[in-house]
Amino acid sequence: MRVHRLIETRKVMALHASETQPIFEERWQQSVPAIAWGTLALFCAFIIGYASVLFAVAHALIPLTFAAVICTVLAYIGFTLVHDAGHGNIIHAASSSKWCETAIGWIAGIPLLLVPFPAFKLLHDRHHAFTNDPEQDPDHFHFGKRWYQVALNCFYIPFQYLTFMFLKLRHEPVIRATYPTTVLYFLLVFSLLGCLLYMGFLLEIVALLIVPNLIAVFVLTLFFDYLPHYPHTALDKYQNSSIFPSVWLNVLLMGQNYHLIHHLYPRVPWYRYQQVYRNVAAELRAQDAPITSLMKLSKAHETVLKVEQGEPIPAYMIMTVARIEAITPDAVKITLVLPGNKTLRFYAGQYIVLSKVLNHISVSRCYSLCNASIDECSSYLEIAVKRCTNGVFSTYLHTQLKMGDKLKVGGPFGQFGLSIYKKSAPSCMVFFAGGSGITPIISMIKRCLQHGSDVTIHLVYFSKKPTHTMFKNALLALAEQHKEKFGVTFVYSNGFDSTKEKLCYTQRLITSLVYRGYQRFFICGPRPLFDFIYKRLRKYEIAEADITSEQFSIPHTEPRGHAFNVEVIGKYARQEIRVAANQTVLEIAKQHNIVWNYACEQGHCGSCRARLIAGECTLLNPHSAALSGDKHRSGIILLCQCQPLSDLVLTHE
Repeated sequence: MRVHRLIETRKVMALHASETQPIFEERWQQSVPAIAWGTLALFCAFIIGYASVLFAVAHALIPLTFAAVICTVLAYIGFTLVHDAGHGNIIHAASSSKWCETAIGWIAGIPLLLVPFPAFKLLHDRHHAFTNDPEQDPDHFHFGKRWYQVALNCFYIPFQYLTFMFLKLRHEPVIRATYPTTVLYFLLVFSLLGCLLYMGFLLEIVALLIVPNLIAVFVLTLFFDYLPHYPHTALDKYQNSSIFPSVWLNVLLMGQNYHLIHHLYPRVPWYRYQQVYRNVAAELRAQDAPITSLMKLSKAHETVLKVEQGEPIPAYMIMTVARIEAITPDAVKITLVLPGNKTLRFYAGQYIVLSKVLNHISVSRCYSLCNASIDECSSYLEIAVKRCTNGVFSTYLHTQLKMGDKLKVGGPFGQFGLSIYKKSAPSCMVFFAGGSGITPIISMIKRCLQHGSDVTIHLVYFSKKPTHTMFKNALLALAEQHKEKFGVTFVYSNGFDSTKEKLCYTQRLITSLVYRGYQRFFICGPRPLFDFIYKRLRKYEIAEADITSEQFSIPHTEPRGHAFNVEVIGKYARQEIRVAANQTVLEIAKQHNIVWNYACEQGHCGSCRARLIAGECTLLNPHSAALSGDKHRSGIILLCQCQPLSDLVLTHE
């Protein structure tokens, strides 16, 4: 795990719960009516349409085939009614007529034979929260990319909803609360169908319900789900959906050709998507949003991810495991391939965040990149993972991960090593690595050797024994290839009779390196290693600015100042803890074994998001790239950055 750099400037910002009401941009807020009259008119047409068809069929005024065509169109229209009712877009929340919106959702959903309206509403909200996440998005396509696999997956999505409800999300109290309604709904539906079959209406059921349902579900999932989210790998809010500008598609797809607009502004009714798009098109293009045509959809996502003036900017996507290689008895190197033809720019020394649902809990961990990024962007990423005792994520990566698996990846993050980019690289550098701390350092060494003609580098690598030394052969090969530039010293714990003997040897080694004129020092490893080396370097009057470090554990913060009560409302329980004014909520939450996702603990990755319900706090880094301004204003904070100024109430974001 990554921790605070040695030198870090922190700005403090007070965040008051009373000041956390959402602030919406006028460009789209003006498109949110108090009553969506267009949707109400559509519902009236929906009711009149079905009533007319049933009347005409009952009186033999039209053939069943023609009635089936009309019912298919009506079922297709009905989804938009259910969808907008689920988002609360038809009637303003404060209206006393809000119940009408719920009734519309129930009625319009009947012809589709999907899950009942309350369950659909929750599952669709989850789709918005976890768009394109193969583990947590109920609308995700899993069957493959061939046309017949896509077609089968279109028909399977309704069953996937039930799988999510009764299997994957059975531990979620809010989902379990819908079970009685869902069971009653299907009992009534199938009982009614059974009665109609008994009465001899088989052909009518097939023509007016079954066939329209199958066709509507296929068209809806294809054009409202598969195509807008293709290739189903982007997780960034500006890239996770596409836009196909077209007047005709806007009519035929009921606005869903502007699907990204819906994901960005879900409170906008369906008939206003095009209007909002025209207002925000310039901003979307500036964010490299996929604005394309259906014929050019695949090429719209072939891009260098988030590069602005040469600086790496974090991206979020689904990557594929291309290779798993054992490099020591307790460490593996994992190669991840970016989706499609995408490439990613990163600096040597940075890290990524991997996320996976394990035991029904989303777990995230940070791993340094160990491949070197040269001037061109990379289409693959390499990490090395050492198995930790009782380590949930590292154990999964070692024992269950296999080639072809998909992982949720965010990054690059981190400031370690960036000084070799910000300024001209120093000619003489020493790298101290302990254990798996070699992972960012080997990337930095490769980069410096590739680009520095007059650079001199020495690596001091601490490990238990030769067989447990990560990248040993690769380092020896680099030393052989760059004899005049690079040297390496391996320090093995089992090569000394005592810890004191090892420390004495290390001290002599540091003294030798300092007197040989090395100018910059980089340290990555366990906290005791950092403390020892840092003190010795400072003893030789090495400036703090010339020492860059990254450690594997957060030092415990001794409480100072007033302690406040912090109520943490998790997914399955709520717990109250005492947090001092100089401590972060995440630090104390971990001590009390509170289940909450986290990764970098520096405010970079955004894994530990929470919503501030009540109270006042300071944020160590109020300008964290993990949170946009809108999220700050709506009360979203990071637990790793949150220090209380009063009693707090926090809940999952």
